[in-house]
Amino acid sequence: SQAAAEAVCAIAEKLGKKALCHVKQDTGMGRIGTRRGNVFKVIQTLADSPYVILDGLYTHLSSVDSDPDYTEEQIGYYRDTLTNVQLHGIHINHCHVAASTAIGARPDVHYDMVRPGHSIYGLEPGYEPILSLKTKIVYVKDVPAGSSISYGRSFIAPKPMKVATLPLGGGDGYLRGFSNKAEVLVKGHRCRVLGNVTMDMLMIDITDVPSAQVGDEVVAVGRQADEEITLGELA
Repeated sequence: SQAAAEAVCAIAEKLGKKALCHVKQDTGMGRIGTRRGNVFKVIQTLADSPYVILDGLYTHLSSVDSDPDYTEEQIGYYRDTLTNVQLHGIHINHCHVAASTAIGARPDVHYDMVRPGHSIYGLEPGYEPILSLKTKIVYVKDVPAGSSISYGRSFIAPKPMKVATLPLGGGDGYLRGFSNKAEVLVKGHRCRVLGNVTMDMLMIDITDVPSAQVGDEVVAVGRQADEEITLGELA
């Protein structure tokens, strides 16, 4: 924003240090950044300060995979700004537009920097998944029919079951929303999460994996034998 640009200039001057700035232009994402009518003023403010280095100008494409016409419109606004900057003799070190989807779909806007995000973890179609989340069984018990599992008794055993406890929970980023829904892999078999996920533990149904025991590896995200649970599935 203009206010942020002015603040950066003032703080850098007060400290006697140069600030490296990347200016975000909102070409249609509607998240953060200066709209196209005001972005040049922000750039000019920063360029006029001897305490600022204009290290980058960037934008974010909101609909690369769904709306090519809107994408072209966004790229057009960005290019107009670059042209205006060049006409005024302002130097900007880097230009970056393409995030994960656009890296593959729009090589014409790679410029000299790109921003791979979820594609780094293999979450973009065509990329190999590399992220995994694994834990181990720490407790195994036989549960009679009618027994409740975890907070709120949201799961009541409909039959005698074999249940394992894992040292994985909300504090590790394994969401409470996965309660009674998500599955994990034990010995290549899918095992359902039972009851509410707690802060640092959760319970799973290993009734159909009778050989499972304390110390066995459990895969919450990733591949085990012929089965796989992707981060997309959890999402």
